[in-house]
Amino acid sequence: MSPLLIFAMTTYHELLGTTEYSTTSDIKKRYKLLSHRLHPDKSGSVILMQLISHAYNEILCGNGNNLCKLTNVNHEKILLAKKYAQKLKQELELQQIKNVELEKKSLRIKKKIRSSIE
Repeated sequence: MSPLLIFAMTTYHELLGTTEYSTTSDIKKRYKLLSHRLHPDKSGSVILMQLISHAYNEILCGNGNNLCKLTNVNHEKILLAKKYAQKLKQELELQQIKNVELEKKSLRIKKKIRSSIE
């Protein structure tokens, strides 16, 4: 299956990482996070930024569950954008794992401190 078809079979919610049940505030936060990370001035991708912006606007218009429509897009840029998006997703997942580990470590330290005080 070609990458173009994969994007064409993706909804705007999937592209932005939201659901139909996400609040407007959650959608806006997700857009800001992605646009901050994907902005071309921050070593991001122009095509990914355009896709994220388009998805955000479509979701706000109530079209979040519609399939993405990609027109006038260079197929090579889509391949690069997809690879970059996968890499970014992996980095976010690793960061979430690290955050959970740090939170657990923090709780263990707090317990030790409490038990030493008592």
